[in-house]
Amino acid sequence: EDGKTGMLVPSGDVDSLSKAIKYLTEHPEIRKGMGETGRKRVEAEFSIKDNVRKTEELYLGVLKHE
Repeated sequence: EDGKTGMLVPSGDVDSLSKAIKYLTEHPEIRKGMGETGRKRVEAEFSIKDNVRKTEELYLGVLKHE
């Protein structure tokens, strides 16, 4: 999420990417906060167990259609 879990920049926009990197290197407290917020989001929304189950379902669905 832009500004909360990281910074989004347009694809191929080297200038925007450079500015975002510079901003984060100059503001360690913001960088740390984004990292912590991102980690919490991943832990809440992306469990290993759920991802394994979804992968198994995908493979089983493909095998049923062969």
